[in-house]
Amino acid sequence: MRPPVENKEEFDHAYKMMYSSIISLIKEEIDRLNITQEQLGEMVGLRQSAIARIFKKSYCPLFDTIFRICTALNIDIVAQKSNE
Repeated sequence: MRPPVENKEEFDHAYKMMYSSIISLIKEEIDRLNITQEQLGEMVGLRQSAIARIFKKSYCPLFDTIFRICTALNIDIVAQKSNE
């Protein structure tokens, strides 16, 4: 069984990996739907500049921000227990 995250650096790395995967899915979906960053921002109550920073991965937003974006785009976030 995998031990829980033991330190902040390990947690930050794991969060950034998860975040990167979700942002890739979000980008694919807005391209598919032909939605601009400005339109996405309007859908979730963020400025276009904030959306751009998220997509550039220049900072990691809080999970609730990612959740709002995914909800607006009908992207399900599913958690599952690791088999490790």
